[in-house]
Parts: sequence; C-alpha cells; structure tokens
Amino acid sequence: MKEHTSWRIFLPVAVILCLLFIQAAGGAGKRFTGRVISTGESGLELKKGSVEMTFAYGEGTRFFSREGKDAGMEMVELCQVVRAEYTVKGRERTLVSVKVVRESDCYK
Repeated sequence: MKEHTSWRIFLPVAVILCLLFIQAAGGAGKRFTGRVISTGESGLELKKGSVEMTFAYGEGTRFFSREGKDAGMEMVELCQVVRAEYTVKGRERTLVSVKVVRESDCYK
C-alpha cells in the first residue's frame, strides 16, 4: 500500500517539473533570420516573407559581422539579412545576438 502512495505523489510532481522545464526552455535560444526593415536605438525590425518581427536590444546584445568577428550596433544596416538569436519574456523579444548573413542590397 505504501508503494502506491509514493507513486501517487511522485508522478504528479514529475509531470509538473517536466512542464516547467519545457516552458523555461521554450523561452530561450530562439532564432529568426530576416531582412532588416527598421533599425533604431532601442531595437530593430526584421521581415521574412509576410512575417515581420520586432526585437529590443538587451544589455548584453552582441553583434557579429559576416566573418563572425565582434562588431558594434552601428554595423546593422537597412536591407541586410541577419540572423537574430533572442529570448522571449512576456510579449517582448530581446536580442541576444545579431549576425550578418548577407550584406545590404539597397541602393544608397
């Protein structure tokens, strides 16, 4: 009888822990690759097909050139294709890193 009681406690606790782990993992390490359609001091907006996503810069946001070298925020230009890695908290997407995939093809 004691054996059944321990399973009745263990199983729901294990399920809850698994759900919490899955939920926490879902908020980290997301990626989106798209064309830069807007950039500013607080973040940038990317578009791929009909999907547009807005991202905020975080305190630790890192920027990388096509070659993978560290770069500054000023390297982000309109019409570049970039890969954004970000986290989601609530409704805000915060950038972890931005890497240039293809240089801008807009006419200046």
